[in-house]
Amino acid sequence: MQANELKIGDIFRVDEPGYSNEPLECVDIQEYHVVYQPLNTSKLFNMSKGNKVVILEKGEEKNSDSEVHNPQRYNANNVECWDFIAKYDLDYFVATAVKYVWRHKYKGGKQDLEKAIEFLCKRISLGKIYERPSGFTYTVPQVIDYQDMDITQMVILYYASRLHVVSPDAQKRLVIKIRDIVEEYINDLY
Repeated sequence: MQANELKIGDIFRVDEPGYSNEPLECVDIQEYHVVYQPLNTSKLFNMSKGNKVVILEKGEEKNSDSEVHNPQRYNANNVECWDFIAKYDLDYFVATAVKYVWRHKYKGGKQDLEKAIEFLCKRISLGKIYERPSGFTYTVPQVIDYQDMDITQMVILYYASRLHVVSPDAQKRLVIKIRDIVEEYINDLY
C-alpha cells in the first residue's frame, strides 16, 4: 500500500530502499506528505505520500528484528554508526559518546546526550593519549545524510574523526571541545 492510505495512529514500516525495518507511527497527514515518528521518540519526520508502506500487526512492532540487526537509529545516515567508529579507530570512550550522539533522535533523546557527556568527561579525566594506529590514513568523513543529521551532529563526528590526526595536547582540547558542543546541543534542544 502507499503512505497516502495510512491513518493517524497506524504503526507501519517503509517498504522502500534506504529505509530500515524500524516500526514507525503515522502522526499526521498533510496535503503532500505523511508526518511520522519512530516509536519511542518524539522526533517527527516527513515522507512522501507515494512511498510504499506495510502496516504492522499488533505486537509485530515489538518483534521486529530491526532492533537487533540494523536498527534505524544507528544506520539512518546510510552508514552504520559502528562502521564510522571502526573507520576512525575511535577509543572506547569517544566511540560510546559518538554512539549516543548518533542515536539520540531515535532512542534516548536528552538522556543519550547526557550519557555522551559522561563518557567524554571520563575520557578527559583519564588523561590518556591514544596513538595513531600504524597505517592509519585520515580521510574526511563522507557518511552524512544532511536530511537526518543536523549540523551539530556533523561537527561532533568530524571532531571525533580527527582525534588520531592531532597532537597529544590537541587531543585533550578536542575531546573537551566535543564535550562542550554536546552540552550546548542539549541546551539548544531541550
